[in-house]
This record gives sequence, structure tokens and C-alpha cells, in this order.
Amino acid sequence: MSERLHALALALAVPLFAGAQDLLPAGIPAEADRLELHGGFAYDANTLLNELVLDLAQGGFVARDVRLRSQEALRTNNRMGQVMQVGLHAVFGDSVLGRPGLKVLLSAAYTDQVGLRFRPDVYELTFFGNAGSAGRMADLSGSAFERQRYQTLGAGLYNVRTGSWVRFDLVKGSSWTSVDLQDATLFTAADGTRLDLRLHGSYHQSDTARNDLGAFNGIGAAVSFAQRFGLPGRNGATHRITVGADDLGAVRWGPRTLHTSADTGLAFDGFDVEDIFDLDGALTGEQQLLDTFGVRPVTGARWHMLPVHAWVAYGATWATGWRMDLRVAQRALPGFIPFAQVIGWRRFGDQYVGLSAQYGGSGGLRAGLHGRFRITRWLGAELLLPNLYGFTGPRARGFAAQVGLVFIP
Repeated sequence: MSERLHALALALAVPLFAGAQDLLPAGIPAEADRLELHGGFAYDANTLLNELVLDLAQGGFVARDVRLRSQEALRTNNRMGQVMQVGLHAVFGDSVLGRPGLKVLLSAAYTDQVGLRFRPDVYELTFFGNAGSAGRMADLSGSAFERQRYQTLGAGLYNVRTGSWVRFDLVKGSSWTSVDLQDATLFTAADGTRLDLRLHGSYHQSDTARNDLGAFNGIGAAVSFAQRFGLPGRNGATHRITVGADDLGAVRWGPRTLHTSADTGLAFDGFDVEDIFDLDGALTGEQQLLDTFGVRPVTGARWHMLPVHAWVAYGATWATGWRMDLRVAQRALPGFIPFAQVIGWRRFGDQYVGLSAQYGGSGGLRAGLHGRFRITRWLGAELLLPNLYGFTGPRARGFAAQVGLVFIP
């Protein structure tokens, strides 16, 4: 059934990892040199149940009752998203170009991002066919899918005094798929003898000859940054605001990239065959059907924006050991709505434990558990579980976990 997941994307024909420079455990000064390793996976949806997504990912047959349970939960607008990232960052030095307080920042990362929004009729057509929509108009409009996989290698500067940083990355694109149905409807006659299709949309796909980790299908550049501002202290607390963005840039996908756009209508009521022994003129071949639909793809290089992740954060730390972080973020992916998260932290010696509540992104209301720990003098760790609901069973929604290690020489 893994092909159904691909079919869902064709039918449409969490802000993690934002501050890798924040992994320092309590008690370690900001001017310390360090090496940070982090990795994580975040998947979420506002309607689809985990049991459906797990069955699709594993392949094989997806039982009808599993498909029906997710269908019963659908809304007018449905969302799904995924972010997977692994990164290595180094911060070192005591000055740059004679300016004390600046450190060199080096980074290498792998990123895989997916965004999806779809109408209920898209789900029905994908998992049950068009029999259920016989005698009515199926509305597919506004549905979209995008997936980008890429690697970055970059260098930048880290300001010890403010905690601000900027990094410039070279981007190697592995694969890109984009489907956008701006206006699409499908009418099926009650007796099944006629189909009326209205289609206005676009489709882009990078070279499919190779799309694994080593694929080199595009090249580009991006900038990531975080600018922090300290606010006047009040009630024994320190306050700060951070404005930042990750992967603000674009990739030029290669000349073998497929593109097609359509703005057409088609009525289909069968084929007329005059001679059953001569089918050369019948519209049964792929190329003839592509011509009929007016969606024949062309190849050519194309620039496309990376799924930039932008955020604004407010933090307050009290001398009593309490801390609060409030974050609002947006990611440039289909189906991703503004995301808001609040985390309350409590310090126990050199350890921090936090509870969070969040809403938006690709999912709904979620609660999480977080920890930052100092294991030894030279080693710190981070564990973030922003969606505890996802662990409650196969009929929950979403799954997310991030781990990080920081080595301090």
C-alpha cells in the first residue's frame, strides 16, 4: 500500500531544530567552544490517524476500517506535515578579524520537509475511488503537496555577548516534488457512464533517475540567522526577544526537472471503436492520454524557494530557577498554519525540565515534555518530546522527538 501514499501526492496534482546554538546546558558560559550534534523527526496531522500513516509507510494492504476511521475524522481543510533533520554544528574561536566576542560557526545538515493540504474528496478518490462520488461533483480545489530533500554546508558568526548568529549555506538539492491544484473538480455520472473534469494546477518533479541521499539534482544558497535583543529586567527576571529564520534561500533544480501546468476541462464518455482488430487510433496509450488532458510535461531548470522557517520568540528567566519560552513560527509549506508554543522550565542544579503546550503547524493542540541535562563537565544533552499525545496509541495523531548532544572541550 505504499503506492497509495504516492497516489495521494499525485492526486493533489514543527518548528524543531530552529536554534542549534541553544544546546548549552545550564552552568556553561556562552563563550565556551563546543560541538553540537542534533537529530529529530516531527510528523503531525490535524485529522489523519497514526494507524493509517504507519500502514502506508510499512507498505502492504491497508484495511478498509483503518481507511474509514481517518475518513470519518476529515474536515473541510486537512493538513499533514513532516520535518526530519540531522545536523552537526561547531562554534569556536575567541575573535574574528580582530573583533573579540565573535566566534566562527560551521554547520552541516540534512533536511527532509513535507507539507500537504487536501480536501475530503481527495482522500476519498485516493483510498476508495470515485464510486462514492457518483452523481455529484467532487471538489479537489486548493489541495497541494510539496516535498524537498536537501543538504547544507555553511559557515557564519556567533556573537557571544548577545547570542545572535548568522550563517550562510551552500545547498545541494536531492529531490523536489510540488503539486498545486488551484481549481479542480471531478463529476461522475450516477450510472458511471460519464466523467467531467475541470483542472487548473501545476506539477513539478526533479530528476527521478536518482533521488537518494547522494543525488545531486540542484544547487543553491541560503542564509539562516537569529537576532536577539535583551529587554530591561523586571521583578528579578531577565527578558529577551529573538527574531530568526532558517533556510531563507532557493535552489536551482537541474535541466532534467519536469514541469507541467494545466488549465483545461474534459468530458469523457468512453471510446468509439469502429474496427475491433485495428486499435491503433484508439486513445489507450499514455502519450495520447497526456495529449488529451493537455498536461504533457516539459523539462528545464527552475529556481524554487526553500521551505523557510521563520519565528519570533520571547523568553524570561527568573533567579528562582523558573524560565518561560514563548514562540510563534511559520514554515513555507502547504498545510502549515501559524504555530504557537509555550514552554515552562524549572531548573534543578545544572538540569532543566520543561512542560509545553502548542497549537498549529500541521496539527492541533499538543502537550510536550522537555529536558536539558549536563551529564559531565564536557558533555550536555537535550531531549524534546513536543507531542506526548502521539505516543498514546495508533489512533492518536502525530509523532515528534528531538535529541541533541553538545561537547565542550
